[in-house]
Parts: sequence; structure tokens; C-alpha cells
Amino acid sequence: MRSARPPRLPTSRFEGLTAEDVDAAIVRYNAGEIHDFGESTRYDLVSRGVRYPPKAISGSPRKES
Repeated sequence: MRSARPPRLPTSRFEGLTAEDVDAAIVRYNAGEIHDFGESTRYDLVSRGVRYPPKAISGSPRKES
């Protein structure tokens, strides 16, 4: 039996997302910030040769402009 997929992030979550937002989220992730997302299941975000779970990075709160 196939397990249910986790919910997708809404595309609106990526509007205005900048490289600086991603870098800041990676810093918070590396510092141990808690998030509600699991490990990568199909894809990884790769930054400077290190693999990250993309939902944990893109779903991380970001500074509003």
C-alpha cells in the first residue's frame, strides 16, 4: 500500500523568495531551527555542495519586506 504524500506548499509561498531568503533559511536550519517538515522524499535543495530538505528551507519563515 502506498503512503499518502505530504501536503505541497502553496506556490504563493515562493512569490518574492530571494536568494538571500534561502541563504538565511539555510543558516537557521544549520543552527537547528525546528520545522514541521520531514526529510526529502524526491528532491533536495543543494547549496555549496550540501543537500537540504527543500520544504524545510522554502517553508521557513522569512523576513517580510
